[in-house]
Order: sequence, then structure tokens, then C-alpha cells
Amino acid sequence: MPFQSTLGSNTVKGYRYNEQVGGDLHWDDVILLLQPQSADTAPVDYSPTNKTLSSTRGTTPIMTSGAFTDPYGGSSVTINFQPTNTHVLTVDQIADEVAASSDPDTWTAEGWFNVDTGSLASNNTQMTLFGFHGNTFSPDNNPHVDNFAVFWVGRNSYTSQSQAFYKINQNGSNLSEDPQSLGVALVFDQWYHVALVNNGGTLSYYINGTRVRHETGYTLPTVRNDDSFQIGADQDATATNDYLNGQCSEFRFTKNIARYTGTVFTPPTKKFPGFGLASLPGSFAGIPATTETEARTYLNTVNGANSAQLMWFQHPQVNGGSAYRCPAMIDDTSNALGGYVFALCGKLGAANQNSQISTATGKPVWMWHNNPGGTVVNDWGTDTHTHRPTSEINTGTFNTSMRTRNWPELAGRYKRLYFHSVDTVGTGDILYLGTRGTTLHGPAISWGELMEQVPTYALNNADGGDSHKFPNEVGVAVAALSRINNASSSVSSTVFDHLYLGGNDNESVPVATNDGAMIIGRSSLVQQTTPFFANPTSPTIFALGAKRSSFNTTTGWAETTDSPPVLPDDQAVLDTVGNNTHGGVSQEVCNGRVAYDRSCSVLFYTRFQGGDGSTSQQAFDGSPGDLDKIWYGGSIPDGLYYFRSTNTNLGIIRLYIENGYAKIPTGTSSIAGSSITSATLTNSNYHTKYVNNATISSQTGDASTSDMEFDASNRFGNLSPNNTSTLVNRSVGYIIFDIGITFRRIFVNLTVQSPTSTGTGATNSDWQNTADINAWSAGTLNYVNGYKDFPFAVVPYNDTNLLKTLNGNTVNNASSIASGGWGTGEQGDITRQWTSVVTDCGQAAQRTEFGFGFAGFGDEEYRFNEGFWYLR
Repeated sequence: MPFQSTLGSNTVKGYRYNEQVGGDLHWDDVILLLQPQSADTAPVDYSPTNKTLSSTRGTTPIMTSGAFTDPYGGSSVTINFQPTNTHVLTVDQIADEVAASSDPDTWTAEGWFNVDTGSLASNNTQMTLFGFHGNTFSPDNNPHVDNFAVFWVGRNSYTSQSQAFYKINQNGSNLSEDPQSLGVALVFDQWYHVALVNNGGTLSYYINGTRVRHETGYTLPTVRNDDSFQIGADQDATATNDYLNGQCSEFRFTKNIARYTGTVFTPPTKKFPGFGLASLPGSFAGIPATTETEARTYLNTVNGANSAQLMWFQHPQVNGGSAYRCPAMIDDTSNALGGYVFALCGKLGAANQNSQISTATGKPVWMWHNNPGGTVVNDWGTDTHTHRPTSEINTGTFNTSMRTRNWPELAGRYKRLYFHSVDTVGTGDILYLGTRGTTLHGPAISWGELMEQVPTYALNNADGGDSHKFPNEVGVAVAALSRINNASSSVSSTVFDHLYLGGNDNESVPVATNDGAMIIGRSSLVQQTTPFFANPTSPTIFALGAKRSSFNTTTGWAETTDSPPVLPDDQAVLDTVGNNTHGGVSQEVCNGRVAYDRSCSVLFYTRFQGGDGSTSQQAFDGSPGDLDKIWYGGSIPDGLYYFRSTNTNLGIIRLYIENGYAKIPTGTSSIAGSSITSATLTNSNYHTKYVNNATISSQTGDASTSDMEFDASNRFGNLSPNNTSTLVNRSVGYIIFDIGITFRRIFVNLTVQSPTSTGTGATNSDWQNTADINAWSAGTLNYVNGYKDFPFAVVPYNDTNLLKTLNGNTVNNASSIASGGWGTGEQGDITRQWTSVVTDCGQAAQRTEFGFGFAGFGDEEYRFNEGFWYLR
């Protein structure tokens, strides 16, 4: 079924760009974080220490929601301090933790404050914002002064009786209070970011990012554990006074760190991070997400599952292996992992194509190129046109196209293509759900590779791949919509998520032709509200990179053959006669006509899949072929790699990769270090046995699953003592293993023995030449060709639940045998080995089942002694 977007238009146009989305590098040193939430009924400490806040020496401030715009321009919950209610926050634990810290002479206190109109109405009045207090409550004669280090606002002698900021702190040279105006007038009902920084005993006071006082004449004494720390009020002996009349939007105290040391800094433009960088990869270039699990955690923590967010990735096949930044989102949350992570790898804007210059040569970006598979200057698969950094991508505009710095992007089988238009229904829908591989590239192919392989994907390849016929006529268009890779595929021919790469419509070049670099079948989600063509005689096609233009036979670009060449007109909306137009998106291409949509955008996403398999934390989620293609560029070294099994009894497992295939041992074979051994397969959690009995000559086979057993060496056979049947050649039995590792390709290398053969006829295994049996499901394999017995392997037949047998007899099955095998006859107690050719299970395959079995029971018995299954 076509994928229905769960993200709506937010996916396409409503990205939230948070430039300070990263966590706090000093999170472990944050010992107080006030960040009021809508559910809070009183101030809460959201720091890692999660302190219990008190109103000792006063009453608890109230929480006010929606009455104030926060410092960042949004509706806010604030801590509201009211003098008439003696509001104060007492957090004396801060002094205790600073005194016990590794560097008690270094700390930062900062917050956002707003003072209400009507405050400081008369001279000689003042209010406390926050600070440390000394000897007010000292049981041991604390030598620190009352205002040890305190931020104030007032209208008094320190401020020349004007509304302004001032400070009081202890003068380290004479142990007295040192009040000073900070030279900044106070404006009511305005947010101020204020910070008090102690850097090795030297105090600095900051207001809105500017240092307004730097104490250089003395050193502040070290904070003591019997100092107090308060927000919103002062202490004079036992009296609490000088209450704040205003609000606090956020407050943070960091021990051991001087966050601001220069004369100026940019005040925070987003809320203080409520998490740490070390525990949240993806936050910045120094700690990028290197696995899908890390990326998913980041997105869930920062932005939720259903919206896109800029974040940092690192991948060996992307951006030269360096960290890169791009928007990402979580989609398909129904899977067991809690969602796949998709990274943006490109955007197509439809407007003003000729102004979207990508290189000095003046070629428009995303413009259709006639020979994408045979040139290094095409616009789909090289770095030639990497022209905008990822962080500049603006998904809300239609007049820019861009490719991110991760081009060519990850070669994952999971892809998404989103469409947004102001003129067209289906905004926000996923046009293309890519979950298929190709014979050429295995189970994974990138967007760039897809575009470069036009000859391989051409619908009509009658001209040897040089002519890529565009679905211009009725029959061809219908065929394009229903095209699938092979006859055994289960994918419905009626869904619209088929991708078809078109080329010229077989007209002589350089005559103008209707072309599209990427064509998606028509769907109800993608069509114009009022079609330009009222009665099209063929189905309309949605195309990306469409043109009706001749092209330069030397460069392959869509342009005239004039000297100099003329680029196609990029403003024409409908072309019925013109022969020199092009556009990024065409909603209708048929009958020699091209209709462009000039107010839309298309986003290309690909999955950031799993990890590189090097550790259990980097376990890969997918097939061995996916791991090879996505993380190792098709050149994965032989060795052990971690995978995430879909079998919940296994979880994370380690498999040995050889020549790109995972090896699964059976019988006496073994692989050092592999989690899956031949003994593992004997566990009933990982296999199911089946027997089917046939009636021949009025006699029905009486074999059962108990007749098939593993011996002490983990060899599987039907030599069980339970097997007392004399009805030979009337039964077929087999075992299907499932260790939860997906694959699309498989071959076997197995050794089989007939150890109980003692004579002729019914006492001898015959190794018969029955042809491979295709397209059956587990439990339905019928015994065929009566009076024959043979061993066989079981492998998937296609991308559904169907299976097939592989018989190593060379008479009827030579095409499925790579080496070894056997002939037919009464050969006694013999041992035979065979290696099969690779079975490709189809484009959409993510199979997990494999096995082996026997036709014939009674005294015609077999045993699988050793060997391997190879999965990719």
C-alpha cells in the first residue's frame, strides 16, 4: 500500500529551526535550573541534582502562565515574585555544593528577569534579583558579609536615585561590602539577561551580554557551605526584605565553570538546554549521532517524533566521513524500534529554475540531463552541484533547489519523497516509498545512483539502453505505472509508489522531446485541482526534472544547439507547442505536452539506518547486504559484526561476514566469536519443523516431526529411533530456521550423508533428481514424484512468505548448483557436498527464513553433517 504521511504539511513547510538545539556541554555541573513548565504549580529544579526548593525566610512564589511573553518571543510560564506576599526562593544547597566542588572559586549564576511597572516608586528603594549572603545565619561566626555577591536593582544613593542596576559584593582586601552602580538604567516590563560570573575569584557582572563590571582590585573569598543563596529577596539578620516585584523566566547556576569570560557575548536565544551533550549525540559537530538509535534518541528528546529538526550526523560514506548537519525526522513509528530516522538529502524547488545556478557554467540545478549515466557533469549523482550547505536549506520556499553536503547520500533501501504545492492536492504526502533493491546494486541504492542508472531501469531497453523511452503513449504509460522488477514480486501493480526513470521518447535528437529525469505514476494524491488537459488520452505522469527541449549532444544538457546555447524557458506553465521549456516539477506529461507546477517543492529523504556493526552499541538494523552497501560502500571487510535481530529471544547478535555474506553454521561447522552457532539452531525458539504425508497406492505416509532430530553433534537428520515407518517415499519433512536477520540473497554450502543405507530398494537412499519445487509456504510442501527420496535446502522464493527447495542433484537442477552435487542411484552410505548459486528473493525482500529437509522416510534417510548458509 502507498505510504500515508503521518507528518502532514509540517514535513514539507513547517520545519522548526533551532540553532541552539544542542545540549549543555557543562550539564553535569549545572546544580540549579529553573525552567517553569505549564504543569508546574510551584518552582521546580530541572537540573541533574533535582533539588527540593523551599521558601524558608518567606513564602513560595506563584506560577503565572500566558500572562507574559518570554525572552524568546513566545507565551511563557514564569515564576512571579510579589513583595506583598513576601515571595522568595531559598536554595542554600548551592553554597554547600559550590564549597565542595573541584573549583569553588569558579561558578556562573544567570537568569532572565523582568521588573514590573510601578516598582521603585520612591527614592531609597531597592530589590534583590539573586545572590549569595554571608553572616546572616552563621552558626560558626561566618566571616562573610551579608551581601557576599548579590545582583540588585534600585533607586537609591548607589544609583543616584534613578532606576538602575547595581551590585554589592565582598571586597576581598578589607572584608567589607563594596556596592557599585552598574551604569545600566532599568526599563520596566522588559526582559534582561543578567549573569554573575566568578572566574578564579574575579567577579564579572553582565547585563544582556555586555560586561558592566569587572572586579580586578581584589579576589572574592571562596564560597562557604554556611553561606546562603536566595532569589527574589535580601537577608538582614533575621529579617527578609527588599523583595523583587517581577518575574523570572529561567535561572541557571553552574559550578566549576565560568561560562562567560570576555567583554561581550550573545545572550541565549533559546531556552537553556535541559540535557547534556555527552549523553545526547547529535547535538553538535563534536558529538554527532553515529547510529540510528542515537539519532532517534536525540530527535525524541529535542523535538518529538513527528517534526523535522537540524542535527549532526557522522557516517563513513557521507561528507568524507566528517560530521555534517541536516534536518532529520522520525517516521514509520509502528516498527519495533519506535521509528526510523530519515535524513534530508535534497530539495527540488520549482520556481525560477534558471536563477538556481549551481556552478560557474550557469547550468540550473536539478535540470534534466540527457545522459545521467554516462557523464560526470550530470545533476543527479555527483558532487558537481553541491552548492548550498545543509544548514541553509529552507523548506518553505519554492525558488531554491539544493543538495545537502551528504551527496551522494546514504544508499539505503528506505526512502521518502515529499511534495508540497499551493496549487495541488496531496500537500505533505509521500509520493514515493522506496523499499526495494536492484539486482545490480543489491538491496540498497542511493538517490544519486538511481538517477545515474537510467539505462538499467529503462522501461523499454530495446535500443540497448541508449534510448530511455518516456511513457508518452497510452500503453507505455500504463506499463510504467505497473512496472515491477520481476514476475515473482508480490508488489501490487496498482500502487503508485513505483519509480520509473524516463528518458527521451525515441525521437531523433536534438529535436525537442518530452523528458523527465524521475517519473512517478499518477495518483489521486498528486494531480492538479483543475487539470490543464481536460481530456488527456493517456494517463498523466508526475515528473521531476521535466523538459520539452532539445539538448546539447556534446554536454547532454537541456539547451538549444545555438551558439551560445540557450537555456530552456523556466517560466512557461503550459507547453503545447513550444520546444524549449523546462521545470523542476511537471504534474502532467502526456501527448507531447508538459504542464509545470511553479509553486511547489519536493524533499528527498533517506534513512540513516542502524550503525556500522563494530560494537553492540553500533548494531546494524537490517541485512548484511544493507550493512555492506550503506556503511562500507560495498567493500565490507571480512570479520565479526553486530546486528539487531528481529527475534526478541536473541536481541543483539554477532555474525561473521565473509565476502559480504553472513555465515550461519550447522552441524559440526563452527565460527569463532559468532553468536549464532550450530547449537543455537537446535533451540526450538529459532526453528519450526514440518512434515507433510502423501497417499500413494492407497497408503498414506506416517512420518511425524518427532522423526527429525538433532544429534549430539548438532547434525540434523531423519535417523531418529522414532522413525519406525516402513512406508518409504510417502513423506517430506523439513525444518525452517529464523534468527531474525533479514536478507535478500542467499546460497548454501552443505554436506549431506546417507549413513543408514545398507542395501537396495527401501533400505537405500536414492538421492533422486526431483526438480526444485517453487512457490510454497511453510507447512504446505506436498510430496511429489512418488517413490523418490532426496535431501534439499530450503530458501525463500520471493519477497513474500513463499519458499523453494534446492536439490543438489545435477540432472534436473544444474542451473541452481554452483559446485558439487550428486547423481542418481543406489549409492549406499555416501557423503556429498554441494554449493548452490545465489538465490535473489526479489526487490522488496526482507526474508528471514532458511532451512533444509528430506523427501523419503522409513529406511531412506539423510543427515546434514556440516556446512553454512550465506545470507546477504
